[in-house]
Amino acid sequence: VSDYTVQKGDTLMLIAFKLYGDYRKWKSLKDMNPSMDRLAEGAVLKYSEPSERFVWSPEGLPHLIQDGETLGTISNAKYGTATKWKLLYENNRPMIHDPNLIFAGFTLYYVPERDVASE
Repeated sequence: VSDYTVQKGDTLMLIAFKLYGDYRKWKSLKDMNPSMDRLAEGAVLKYSEPSERFVWSPEGLPHLIQDGETLGTISNAKYGTATKWKLLYENNRPMIHDPNLIFAGFTLYYVPERDVASE
């Protein structure tokens, strides 16, 4: 069992992703910390060490997911078309188990297309 210090903006889902690479393990964090009703910055959570340390080194620029956004709306904002949502999905596969289910507060990464006009 190890300790994790809650950082600003953390949720149990986000902490589970950081520690295990799987946001769906948030329930195990809640079960190990039953007295913690709300996450406060600086609070210390107990967690079971994963057998392998999760490391994610995404490519591209960050985009903080907002309420109501979908991969299609983000694709439209970043690429000018909703049809390139699969690029976002493939680049963020460790975080996105279902392309129809993304979470506000998570950061996904996109690879900008080359700006041919500036060359």
